[in-house]
Amino acid sequence: MQLTIYYKEDDKWLVEKIESKAYGDRKSVSQVILTILDQYFTSQEGSSPRPATPRQRKKPGPKPGSKRRKPTM
Repeated sequence: MQLTIYYKEDDKWLVEKIESKAYGDRKSVSQVILTILDQYFTSQEGSSPRPATPRQRKKPGPKPGSKRRKPTM
């Protein structure tokens, strides 16, 4: 698979940081980027890397300051 990434002038600091890490680790820039992506997605411990759909999102809890009802038996 081949991927092309275009960087803007605002991303210069990030590119320099990646190049510095690649030089220090004696890896290619591509390897450093792939390692970062791999660590990001494997650190989610089985959770889906895709954003949650509206049905998967948790319902919001009670609003701050609202009173909770006590359960009746």
